[in-house]
Amino acid sequence: GLVGFSQSEISDCYAYGDVTGNNYVGGLVGRNRNNITASHAFGKVTGQGYVGGLVGIIYVQSNLVKESFATGSVFGNKYVGGLVGDNRGEIIDCYATGQITGIGSSSGDIGGLVGYNRQNGQIKNSYSAGTSTGYEFVGGLVGWCNGTVEKSFYDKEVSGHSDTGKGEPKTTSEMMEFSTYSGWNFAGVWAITAGSCYPYFFRFRTDEEYHAMIEGFDFPCLMHNNTTYEVTLTLRNTGNSSWLAVDQILLGAVGNHDYLVPSTSWRCDLDHPVFGGGLHTFHFTAEPENTGVFTTQWQMLKEGEFWFGEILSRDVEVRQRTGVERDIWQLMK
Repeated sequence: GLVGFSQSEISDCYAYGDVTGNNYVGGLVGRNRNNITASHAFGKVTGQGYVGGLVGIIYVQSNLVKESFATGSVFGNKYVGGLVGDNRGEIIDCYATGQITGIGSSSGDIGGLVGYNRQNGQIKNSYSAGTSTGYEFVGGLVGWCNGTVEKSFYDKEVSGHSDTGKGEPKTTSEMMEFSTYSGWNFAGVWAITAGSCYPYFFRFRTDEEYHAMIEGFDFPCLMHNNTTYEVTLTLRNTGNSSWLAVDQILLGAVGNHDYLVPSTSWRCDLDHPVFGGGLHTFHFTAEPENTGVFTTQWQMLKEGEFWFGEILSRDVEVRQRTGVERDIWQLMK
């Protein structure tokens, strides 16, 4: 998504794009031989082996991935993880929330956070909260583990797993409680709104009354005309005020227009209150009619008063639909 092979330190970086390859495929970095700090990736990642939402493979024991996250869906056959496919280094204070899918009857080493945590691999103070499926060696947090896992958790209700010894399974409600994370740094690294959300990074909190941060999305960059796509956008409330439907807090198409989405969906309502630190996933449909390249932009707003927070901006190519084409994006859903 950002670098294919990195031997330099990476800090405060992010990638939005979908990434597709063969081996060593990552939402931010394919192959990593240095430290990654305070970075994240949102895009869908697809490959065969060594596939991760953030990094495909971490080569060296001294390599550190810290205070980073990935939220995109990950598809692969071997060594497939929500954050890292194959870990030989150290992962501290990280999380992943994407859907992790092993492709094929031989798929294995599939994990919500890490696919394969090797002998020297270490995972500390981290969690995953996505589904993970595959043929063999599939885990809620880690698929196969020869290394160490300390004070790290996964949502057993969401993941569909309850394996132990390579991450502690917790219920969704337990994952949203401060008491679960004893020993974690909530004085400067992590923040949580008890009962409302999983832990998130303290650095994203703001002093603004209303603010929103993009936490993830599923919005393909390639579509075909006269085809319906179910798309999602997940936003975190990083402001000081709760988002309430009664206050007319909405998601909207920037400029009150979008070439890909029907006009009836240019405003998306909240279906529940979103307190500080909480998440909301908006679901709507795209139904492009014309071919070409179009920019779609979405942002939170308080109707009739102001827009606020980060803007999701995607350039989407719309191609002519033929009678035999089928969308890979839809097949992977």
